[in-house]
Amino acid sequence: MIQPKRTQNSTTDNTDHGGPTRGSAARWRRRRTSGRVAGLSLAGTVVTLVVTALVAAACSSGNGAAPATAPESHRAIGALQNGPAIPGQQNAPAAPPAQTPAQTAASTTLGEPTWTGQQPASPPSSLSELNMAPGQGLHVGLTMFAAWRDWERLAPLANAAASTGVKWIRVDIGWCSLEERGPGIVSGWYQQRLDTIVDTLRGKGFNILMTVGCTPTWDGQRTYHNFPNTPAQFQRAMGYLANRYAGRVQAWEIWNEPDCTEPMCTKVTADSYLPVLRAGFAGVRAGDPDALVVSGGISGNDVGWVLRLYELGGNAYFDVLATHPYIDPTTGAPELPAAQNIYRINQVAAVRQVMEQNGDAGKPIWFTEYGWSTPTGGDRPGVSETVQADYLRRSVAVMQQYSYVTAAFWFCLRDRDDSTPYENSFGLLRVDGSQKPAFSAFAGALSQFGVA
Repeated sequence: MIQPKRTQNSTTDNTDHGGPTRGSAARWRRRRTSGRVAGLSLAGTVVTLVVTALVAAACSSGNGAAPATAPESHRAIGALQNGPAIPGQQNAPAAPPAQTPAQTAASTTLGEPTWTGQQPASPPSSLSELNMAPGQGLHVGLTMFAAWRDWERLAPLANAAASTGVKWIRVDIGWCSLEERGPGIVSGWYQQRLDTIVDTLRGKGFNILMTVGCTPTWDGQRTYHNFPNTPAQFQRAMGYLANRYAGRVQAWEIWNEPDCTEPMCTKVTADSYLPVLRAGFAGVRAGDPDALVVSGGISGNDVGWVLRLYELGGNAYFDVLATHPYIDPTTGAPELPAAQNIYRINQVAAVRQVMEQNGDAGKPIWFTEYGWSTPTGGDRPGVSETVQADYLRRSVAVMQQYSYVTAAFWFCLRDRDDSTPYENSFGLLRVDGSQKPAFSAFAGALSQFGVA
């Protein structure tokens, strides 16, 4: 969910496809709110939250002030966890749980990747232990803007998600927020936010897919969309995160829609993404060898892009291949035939063929985003709330045809109000927390199809 969409017919060649990818740099931008948040109605219960000034997940260069509710303190990645505070900083965040020497070494690695293997023999055993290997069935999860848009309502929204029976939550976080002030310097307020998110979601029994992206300005970011100039810095940060949340975050997605990280979703090559994927894989393997590494979900089932990633040997650096099969046209039904259109669920069969031809039949495909929007106006058509619920149910039946698709994350739990009508309206819940018909349809599909 990086770019505004441009809808056009998009086939499996390597031309510029600006199809229905979704997103906004606002997810990382520092935003202030204050006072009383509107009452949140969940499952018939109105929950009113009183919040103080709080800042959503940032992609800023650190020029804005930190939120009043979070300390300005920062801690160096690479320093001993209980070492002295950085000069001039006060109220350092509490040290994380005690680490083993091996864990400490993983979190303090600098420079070149420490994982030196080539093609892993197989994904970690956790893939089958989580029932996520090909043939083990489909699991439908939810994307939640826990680190930015939904942060102020984290607890009630987590409760709402849990009430559906869902077991997997996808959360996107910003490297540019974690280390906004410089390499190896952790933003205390953001670290505390991530700790709270993981604690809250794990407390509800969720498995977590964490998507990491957004390059800090100090590593060459000109806009939100750029890859890092120094992949080894990203590797170090991923090692730190994987180590800190070892055993608690089950999977790490390396970037979001890396095929369209330029403005307006112009096509970016797999060649450009490979160094980022390789660095992210090395960091996760060093920090938590049992965690799954998921390739950044690309915009659509783009066979040409996936084929190029395989030609480069990129399959050495992920356990799960991810795509975002939004539908073209945006009002289209989930059953639409592939027709060599990358924006069709059924086009996943062509992606799978590339994997099998390259010896990757043991790896699954995850749809880390998909869904339909319900705008009431704006520049792009969507569907009605009733049709959204109907398409959701039908899409689960379509995806169950493919035994190698073992996860699909509906985008998203709650609507937004900070972008265009189309971008804002994918949620199962409206902005105020009231339920669309798709909310009960989602819970019903999990139960009916056994896909929680």
